[in-house]
Amino acid sequence: MLDDLEHNALLPEQLLADTHYCSDENVQKAQQRGVEIGGPAGGSDKTKEEASYERLTIDDFDIDEHTEEVKCCPSGHTPDTSVQDEQTGKTTTVMPESACSQCDFYGQCPVEKCKGQYRLVHTAKQRRLTARRREENTEVFRQRYKIRGGIEGTNSGLKRTTGLGQLRVRGRPAVFQAIYLKVAGWNMRRAMACAKLRKIVYERAAQAVLCRIFTILRHLLTTRRVYRWHKTQNKAYLRQFGAFPPLRSAA
Repeated sequence: MLDDLEHNALLPEQLLADTHYCSDENVQKAQQRGVEIGGPAGGSDKTKEEASYERLTIDDFDIDEHTEEVKCCPSGHTPDTSVQDEQTGKTTTVMPESACSQCDFYGQCPVEKCKGQYRLVHTAKQRRLTARRREENTEVFRQRYKIRGGIEGTNSGLKRTTGLGQLRVRGRPAVFQAIYLKVAGWNMRRAMACAKLRKIVYERAAQAVLCRIFTILRHLLTTRRVYRWHKTQNKAYLRQFGAFPPLRSAA
C-alpha cells in the first residue's frame, strides 16, 4: 500500500491501522519512508500488563538506540558490562550485585538473577515493542487512535453492500481489480447520497430563509399599521378639540 501511495506522491505523515498491520517490521519500514504508523503493538494480556506503569520495563532503562548498550538502570546504577551479540541481536547486560541485591525496586525490575549474576537480556525489537505498549496506556494515544474506529462503518458497508468480503476471483491482479471496482462503486454511491443530502439541506435552508423574510415583512406591516392607526387617532382628536392639551410640568 505504501508503494502505491509513494508512486502517486500521496504518502501521509501518519497512518493509523489496526493491530494486524502494526508489527515492528512494518513500523520500521514505514519510518524509512517518513511515515509514522499508529496502532496497538499487539501481544498477550500478560505482556500488556507488564508494560503498564506499575512495573519497570526495558523502556525505563537508559539505552543507546544505536548500539543497544545499557547506560544505567532506572535507579541510576551503571552496569558492569553491556554487550550486544551481532549474530543473535541480543544485548546481555550484567548489573553489579551490590546494587541489585539492595535495590528497593528489584521485585518490579526485569533484571533476573542467573548463575550468581544479575542479568538483563533484550533485543532492539523487544525495546521498541515495550516502548509502544507503554505508550498505549496513555490518554494521548487513546485520543489520537479513537478516530481509527470511524473507518469500520465504511468497511462494514463495503462488505454488506458490494460483497467485498466474498470475492469470486483468485489471483493478485484479479483480486485487486475487483477491490478497485467495488470501492469505486461505493464512492459513487456515497457521492449520490451526499448530493441528495446537500439538496435536502439546501431546501430546508431556503425554507428557513423564506420564513425569516416573511416574519420580518409581517413585523414591518404590523408596525406600519400601528403607525397609521395612531396618526388617524391624532387627526381625529385635532379635528374635535383643535389642539393637544399642554403637558403638565412635574411639581
